[in-house]
Amino acid sequence: APTLQTLQGRAAYDRGMKLLRNNEFIKARTQLCRAYYSAALPAQDQAKLRSTLTQLTESTLIGPRTTMHPGDPYAFSYTFEPGEFLAAVERRLELHVPWQIILKVNGLRRAEDIQAGREYKMIRGPFHAVVHKSNFTMDVFLHREGLERVFVRRLRVGTGSDGATPVGMWKVRLGGKQERPTWYPPPNSEFRGPISYGSPDYAFGDVGLWISLEGLDEATRFLTDYGIHSTNDPASIGRAASLGCIRLSDEDIELVYSLLYEHWSTVEVRP
Repeated sequence: APTLQTLQGRAAYDRGMKLLRNNEFIKARTQLCRAYYSAALPAQDQAKLRSTLTQLTESTLIGPRTTMHPGDPYAFSYTFEPGEFLAAVERRLELHVPWQIILKVNGLRRAEDIQAGREYKMIRGPFHAVVHKSNFTMDVFLHREGLERVFVRRLRVGTGSDGATPVGMWKVRLGGKQERPTWYPPPNSEFRGPISYGSPDYAFGDVGLWISLEGLDEATRFLTDYGIHSTNDPASIGRAASLGCIRLSDEDIELVYSLLYEHWSTVEVRP
Protein backbone atom coordinates (compact mmCIF):
# COMPACT_ATOMS: atom_id res chain seq x y z
CA ALA A 1 0.00 0.00 0.00
CA PRO A 2 1.26 3.54 -0.71
CA THR A 3 2.78 5.37 2.24
CA LEU A 4 1.33 8.61 3.58
CA GLN A 5 4.33 10.47 2.15
CA THR A 6 3.65 8.97 -1.30
CA LEU A 7 -0.02 9.89 -1.17
CA GLN A 8 0.80 13.44 -0.05
CA GLY A 9 3.41 13.78 -2.79
CA ARG A 10 1.01 12.67 -5.51
CA ALA A 11 -1.69 14.98 -4.18
CA ALA A 12 0.76 17.89 -4.23
CA TYR A 13 1.63 17.04 -7.84
CA ASP A 14 -2.04 17.01 -8.90
CA ARG A 15 -2.66 20.34 -7.13
CA GLY A 16 0.45 21.85 -8.65
CA MET A 17 -0.43 20.88 -12.21
CA LYS A 18 -3.95 22.26 -11.80
CA LEU A 19 -2.55 25.54 -10.46
CA LEU A 20 -0.09 25.69 -13.34
CA ARG A 21 -2.90 25.27 -15.88
CA ASN A 22 -4.65 28.19 -14.15
CA ASN A 23 -1.49 30.32 -14.43
CA GLU A 24 -1.08 30.49 -10.64
CA PHE A 25 2.66 30.12 -11.04
CA ILE A 26 3.96 30.69 -7.50
CA LYS A 27 1.41 28.41 -5.85
CA ALA A 28 2.08 25.83 -8.56
CA ARG A 29 5.82 26.06 -7.97
CA THR A 30 5.33 25.46 -4.24
CA GLN A 31 3.13 22.40 -4.73
CA LEU A 32 5.29 20.88 -7.46
CA CYS A 33 8.43 21.33 -5.37
CA ARG A 34 6.68 19.52 -2.50
CA ALA A 35 5.87 16.70 -4.88
CA TYR A 36 9.43 16.59 -6.19
CA TYR A 37 11.09 16.48 -2.80
CA SER A 38 8.64 13.87 -1.52
CA ALA A 39 10.18 11.43 -4.06
CA ALA A 40 6.68 9.99 -4.40
CA LEU A 41 6.71 9.74 -8.20
CA PRO A 42 8.32 7.06 -10.40
CA ALA A 43 11.70 8.01 -11.85
CA GLN A 44 10.28 8.81 -15.29
CA ASP A 45 7.62 11.12 -13.85
CA GLN A 46 10.20 12.65 -11.53
CA ALA A 47 12.32 13.54 -14.56
CA LYS A 48 9.34 15.20 -16.28
CA LEU A 49 8.56 17.12 -13.10
CA ARG A 50 12.18 18.26 -12.89
CA SER A 51 11.89 19.67 -16.41
CA THR A 52 8.66 21.47 -15.54
CA LEU A 53 10.20 22.95 -12.39
CA THR A 54 13.31 24.06 -14.28
CA GLN A 55 11.17 26.09 -16.68
CA LEU A 56 8.93 27.38 -13.91
CA THR A 57 11.82 28.57 -11.73
CA GLU A 58 13.51 30.16 -14.73
CA SER A 59 10.36 32.07 -15.69
CA THR A 60 9.36 33.16 -12.18
CA LEU A 61 12.62 33.63 -10.35
CA ILE A 62 16.07 33.53 -11.94
CA GLY A 63 15.60 34.12 -15.65
CA PRO A 64 16.57 37.37 -17.40
CA ARG A 65 13.91 40.06 -17.10
CA THR A 66 11.56 37.93 -15.01
CA THR A 67 8.56 39.82 -13.73
CA MET A 68 7.38 40.09 -10.15
CA HIS A 69 4.74 37.57 -9.15
CA PRO A 70 2.44 38.34 -6.23
CA GLY A 71 2.97 36.09 -3.25
CA ASP A 72 6.48 34.93 -4.13
CA PRO A 73 8.26 34.52 -0.76
CA TYR A 74 11.66 34.56 -2.44
CA ALA A 75 11.35 37.82 -4.36
CA PHE A 76 10.43 41.44 -3.73
CA SER A 77 10.75 44.88 -5.30
CA TYR A 78 13.28 47.39 -4.04
CA THR A 79 13.73 51.03 -5.00
CA PHE A 80 17.30 52.28 -4.87
CA GLU A 81 18.01 55.57 -3.17
CA PRO A 82 20.55 58.05 -4.62
CA GLY A 83 24.07 56.94 -3.76
CA GLU A 84 23.13 53.34 -2.91
CA PHE A 85 25.27 50.54 -4.35
CA LEU A 86 24.08 47.01 -5.13
CA ALA A 87 26.68 45.20 -3.03
CA ALA A 88 25.95 47.35 0.02
CA VAL A 89 22.18 46.94 -0.38
CA GLU A 90 22.57 43.15 -0.71
CA ARG A 91 24.53 42.98 2.54
CA ARG A 92 22.19 45.33 4.41
CA LEU A 93 19.11 43.37 3.36
CA GLU A 94 20.93 40.07 4.07
CA LEU A 95 19.84 38.58 0.75
CA HIS A 96 22.71 36.07 0.70
CA VAL A 97 22.84 35.95 -3.09
CA PRO A 98 25.66 37.11 -5.39
CA TRP A 99 25.22 40.41 -7.19
CA GLN A 100 25.42 38.58 -10.54
CA ILE A 101 21.99 36.98 -10.14
CA ILE A 102 20.41 40.31 -9.16
CA LEU A 103 21.74 41.84 -12.36
CA LYS A 104 20.54 38.86 -14.40
CA VAL A 105 16.93 38.90 -13.18
CA ASN A 106 16.75 42.62 -13.92
CA GLY A 107 18.29 42.35 -17.37
CA LEU A 108 21.32 44.44 -16.44
CA ARG A 109 24.94 44.03 -17.49
CA ARG A 110 26.63 46.11 -14.79
CA ALA A 111 25.85 47.22 -11.27
CA GLU A 112 26.54 50.78 -12.45
CA ASP A 113 23.43 50.56 -14.65
CA ILE A 114 21.13 50.59 -11.59
CA GLN A 115 19.29 53.91 -11.39
CA ALA A 116 18.04 55.64 -8.26
CA GLY A 117 14.27 55.90 -7.96
CA ARG A 118 13.59 52.79 -10.02
CA GLU A 119 12.24 49.48 -8.73
CA TYR A 120 14.29 46.32 -9.15
CA LYS A 121 13.59 42.69 -8.41
CA MET A 122 15.54 41.27 -5.48
CA ILE A 123 16.02 37.60 -4.59
CA ARG A 124 16.20 36.17 -1.08
CA GLY A 125 18.79 33.40 -0.77
CA PRO A 126 20.84 31.45 -0.25
CA PHE A 127 21.05 28.87 -3.03
CA HIS A 128 22.53 25.45 -2.31
CA ALA A 129 23.63 22.34 -4.24
CA VAL A 130 23.59 18.57 -3.88
CA VAL A 131 26.04 16.50 -5.93
CA HIS A 132 25.14 12.87 -6.68
CA LYS A 133 28.32 10.98 -7.52
CA SER A 134 26.35 7.92 -8.63
CA ASN A 135 24.88 9.66 -11.68
CA PHE A 136 27.22 12.67 -12.06
CA THR A 137 24.59 15.31 -11.38
CA MET A 138 24.29 18.46 -9.32
CA ASP A 139 20.89 19.66 -8.15
CA VAL A 140 20.78 23.39 -7.38
CA PHE A 141 17.98 24.65 -5.15
CA LEU A 142 16.91 27.75 -3.24
CA HIS A 143 16.20 27.45 0.48
CA ARG A 144 15.95 30.10 3.15
CA GLU A 145 15.16 29.22 6.76
CA GLY A 146 11.41 29.26 7.32
CA LEU A 147 10.60 28.83 3.61
CA GLU A 148 10.17 25.78 1.42
CA ARG A 149 12.82 24.55 -0.99
CA VAL A 150 12.58 25.59 -4.62
CA PHE A 151 14.21 23.35 -7.23
CA VAL A 152 16.30 25.36 -9.67
CA ARG A 153 18.26 23.14 -12.06
CA ARG A 154 19.93 19.75 -12.52
CA LEU A 155 23.40 19.94 -14.07
CA ARG A 156 25.93 17.36 -15.26
CA VAL A 157 29.23 17.24 -13.37
CA GLY A 158 32.56 15.46 -13.46
CA THR A 159 33.94 14.01 -10.23
CA GLY A 160 37.17 12.55 -8.91
CA SER A 161 38.59 9.35 -10.34
CA ASP A 162 38.72 6.34 -8.01
CA GLY A 163 36.25 8.00 -5.64
CA ALA A 164 38.53 10.97 -5.01
CA THR A 165 35.65 13.41 -4.42
CA PRO A 166 34.87 13.13 -0.69
CA VAL A 167 31.28 12.50 0.39
CA GLY A 168 29.94 14.91 3.01
CA MET A 169 28.70 18.40 3.71
CA TRP A 170 30.55 21.54 2.63
CA LYS A 171 29.95 25.27 2.42
CA VAL A 172 31.36 27.85 0.02
CA ARG A 173 34.45 29.22 1.70
CA LEU A 174 34.48 32.90 2.63
CA GLY A 175 36.61 34.57 -0.03
CA GLY A 176 36.60 31.31 -1.97
CA LYS A 177 35.01 32.45 -5.23
CA GLN A 178 37.68 33.53 -7.69
CA GLU A 179 37.92 34.41 -11.37
CA ARG A 180 40.98 33.22 -13.28
CA PRO A 181 43.01 32.32 -10.17
CA THR A 182 46.44 30.77 -10.39
CA TRP A 183 46.14 26.97 -10.25
CA TYR A 184 48.29 25.04 -7.82
CA PRO A 185 48.07 21.36 -8.85
CA PRO A 186 47.79 18.85 -5.99
CA PRO A 187 50.62 16.39 -5.34
CA ASN A 188 48.80 13.61 -7.23
CA SER A 189 48.74 15.68 -10.43
CA GLU A 190 51.07 15.12 -13.37
CA PHE A 191 51.52 18.91 -13.53
CA ARG A 192 53.61 21.15 -11.31
CA GLY A 193 52.44 24.61 -10.39
CA PRO A 194 51.86 27.39 -10.16
CA ILE A 195 49.99 27.50 -13.49
CA SER A 196 48.47 30.79 -14.62
CA TYR A 197 45.30 31.46 -16.57
CA GLY A 198 45.91 31.12 -20.29
CA SER A 199 48.40 28.27 -20.02
CA PRO A 200 47.51 25.13 -22.04
CA ASP A 201 47.75 23.16 -18.78
CA TYR A 202 45.45 25.51 -16.85
CA ALA A 203 42.82 23.19 -15.31
CA PHE A 204 39.99 25.74 -15.15
CA GLY A 205 39.80 26.34 -18.90
CA ASP A 206 38.79 29.51 -20.73
CA VAL A 207 36.14 30.59 -18.20
CA GLY A 208 38.53 30.22 -15.26
CA LEU A 209 36.00 30.08 -12.41
CA TRP A 210 36.81 28.51 -9.05
CA ILE A 211 34.56 28.00 -5.98
CA SER A 212 36.51 26.83 -2.94
CA LEU A 213 34.72 24.54 -0.48
CA GLU A 214 35.14 24.27 3.29
CA GLY A 215 34.25 21.03 5.09
CA LEU A 216 31.41 21.09 7.63
CA ASP A 217 31.17 17.56 9.04
CA GLU A 218 33.48 14.89 10.46
CA ALA A 219 34.15 13.49 7.00
CA THR A 220 35.15 16.79 5.42
CA ARG A 221 36.18 19.14 8.23
CA PHE A 222 39.93 18.64 7.89
CA LEU A 223 40.04 18.40 4.08
CA THR A 224 41.40 21.29 2.03
CA ASP A 225 41.79 22.32 -1.62
CA TYR A 226 38.49 20.89 -2.81
CA GLY A 227 36.11 22.95 -4.90
CA ILE A 228 33.89 23.40 -7.95
CA HIS A 229 35.41 24.73 -11.15
CA SER A 230 35.22 25.11 -14.90
CA THR A 231 37.42 22.77 -16.89
CA ASN A 232 39.80 22.59 -19.83
CA ASP A 233 38.51 19.04 -20.50
CA PRO A 234 34.78 19.20 -21.36
CA ALA A 235 34.80 15.46 -22.13
CA SER A 236 35.36 14.79 -18.42
CA ILE A 237 31.84 16.01 -17.57
CA GLY A 238 29.73 12.99 -16.72
CA ARG A 239 32.74 10.89 -15.76
CA ALA A 240 34.92 10.21 -12.72
CA ALA A 241 38.04 11.75 -14.19
CA SER A 242 39.18 14.68 -12.02
CA LEU A 243 41.78 14.85 -9.26
CA GLY A 244 38.96 15.18 -6.74
CA CYS A 245 37.18 18.46 -7.46
CA ILE A 246 33.76 18.88 -9.05
CA ARG A 247 33.83 19.99 -12.67
CA LEU A 248 31.13 21.83 -14.61
CA SER A 249 30.76 22.95 -18.22
CA ASP A 250 31.41 26.60 -19.04
CA GLU A 251 27.71 27.49 -19.21
CA ASP A 252 26.84 25.62 -16.02
CA ILE A 253 29.72 26.96 -13.90
CA GLU A 254 28.69 30.51 -14.80
CA LEU A 255 25.17 29.79 -13.52
CA VAL A 256 26.41 28.13 -10.32
CA TYR A 257 28.93 30.93 -9.73
CA SER A 258 26.09 33.47 -9.97
CA LEU A 259 23.99 31.57 -7.41
CA LEU A 260 26.24 30.19 -4.67
CA TYR A 261 27.06 32.67 -1.92
CA GLU A 262 30.20 32.63 0.18
CA HIS A 263 29.78 31.32 3.75
CA TRP A 264 26.02 30.72 3.38
CA SER A 265 25.62 28.30 0.47
CA THR A 266 26.11 24.61 1.22
CA VAL A 267 27.19 21.82 -1.13
CA GLU A 268 26.34 18.29 -0.11
CA VAL A 269 28.19 15.47 -1.88
CA ARG A 270 26.33 12.16 -1.83
CA PRO A 271 27.58 8.72 -2.96
